[in-house]
Amino acid sequence: TNTLLAKYNRTMNQPHIQELTRLMNAWTKELEERKQSHPMVSSLGWTKDGFHYGGKIYNKDGSDTPAFIKDQNFHDTFSPHGDIGPWQQCANHILSQPRHAVWCILAAAFASPLVTFTGSVGAILSVVSRDTGTGKSTAMRVAQAVWGNPQGGMLAVDATDNAVAHRLGTLTHLPAYWDEVREKDEVQKFIKTIFRIAQGIEKQRLTSSIQERAVGKWELMLTVASNEAMRDHIEQVGGSSDAGMARVYEIYAAPIKDESMDDATARHFYSKASKNYGCAGAEYAAWLAQNEASAKDLVNKIEQGLAKALMTTSDERFWLTTMSTLLAGAFLANKIGICKFNVPELKT
Repeated sequence: TNTLLAKYNRTMNQPHIQELTRLMNAWTKELEERKQSHPMVSSLGWTKDGFHYGGKIYNKDGSDTPAFIKDQNFHDTFSPHGDIGPWQQCANHILSQPRHAVWCILAAAFASPLVTFTGSVGAILSVVSRDTGTGKSTAMRVAQAVWGNPQGGMLAVDATDNAVAHRLGTLTHLPAYWDEVREKDEVQKFIKTIFRIAQGIEKQRLTSSIQERAVGKWELMLTVASNEAMRDHIEQVGGSSDAGMARVYEIYAAPIKDESMDDATARHFYSKASKNYGCAGAEYAAWLAQNEASAKDLVNKIEQGLAKALMTTSDERFWLTTMSTLLAGAFLANKIGICKFNVPELKT
């Protein structure tokens, strides 16, 4: 201790060193006791006791319990920051415009935790436009901000398969967003990942001690924004266009000019989502934990209604999952007062 303090022209006598040592030992013991008294978790989303998000397990009785996640960087990215108000302004401005495709991007943030109620291992939403000015990227950032930092929460285009699988395994039930998939090779790389995502499990790997590492599982909605239609590449990459397209619900975003603000004003306006994120997710997580049965009943009711109205077949189950959870998520976001979806128009 004195060697370190000497660098700063400070020293301590032996009684002071003993006192410091006592305090440090007591502090270390308290930290260890706190760590042991709170659950250590490796993923986000539903737990047997409620819903884990942002360093808390939101319990069914309305209380919450501190919970540690092993990956500190992940915790920092997917935790509430700032205030929900500025984020709501961004979200409701998007929802006030007739941009139905980008409504789905935002709805996916609330749909993802509901996928588990459908019996499907995952849902994939593809939003396509070859034109600029559709608002896809803006909506992706605002949607990502429901649960996490838009700047670090989205999947990177150059992410490896293992990195993608690990991210999905840690998110588990929270949504994943993959923006800026533009080039042909990027689209084809994404399609190769689709078939792994549809299985809902991260591939097994061995640890450095030659033990089998625990695999991550997920039941979530992955949303991808691209300039290239998935259907144009799936047969070439996947070998079966029917099997591939059955896993992807693809919609097209038309270019619509936002007349209410110019580009510079819009960039400043939507930047609020980068400073105020995760607060909507915290409210949603708390509600879901206390109302799991109601959320499940809603999803099942919508799913059954759509299946009957559209006379869907078994090979359309992924599309049915995506539509049902998008509508249910939008409905619940309205019900809780998080944002304002036009659910009847979205359904149409």
